[in-house]
Amino acid sequence: MRDYDKAPLIIKNNFIMIMYGFTFLLVCNTIMIYIVFFTGVVDWNSGGFFEILKNEMRNPRFSFVIVAFPIVNIWAFIDFIRKLRKPEKVYLYNDKVYWDKRDTTVAKQNIVWVKKSIYPMIGKIPDNSVQKIFAPFGFVIAGFF
Repeated sequence: MRDYDKAPLIIKNNFIMIMYGFTFLLVCNTIMIYIVFFTGVVDWNSGGFFEILKNEMRNPRFSFVIVAFPIVNIWAFIDFIRKLRKPEKVYLYNDKVYWDKRDTTVAKQNIVWVKKSIYPMIGKIPDNSVQKIFAPFGFVIAGFF
């Protein structure tokens, strides 16, 4: 029989968080591209691309969006690389569970129930009301990938 105090079971728990990050970034990028190119906020027929861009950069709100958009995407990419290099880990011992991301230890007698779910963040709510609302959206977003 394995002694988990000497050699604990280690679970790398970063796939779901990476998936949520990609989904969030995909939705934000799609919304921004739709707003800039398809809502009529910018009249793209009034001249060349760089001429229109130069005129629109005089508006502080539009220039903030143009500057912030690449910064947010670079920031998300750096976070993705960071999570791939150093994933968060959950250590399972004989009588406790340790989560290194929050530096939290839970004793075995304090664990009330464990639920297997593909929605670990949403699935922690006991009555599952939020999970019932967002479950169809998860499958739609997963279909894009």
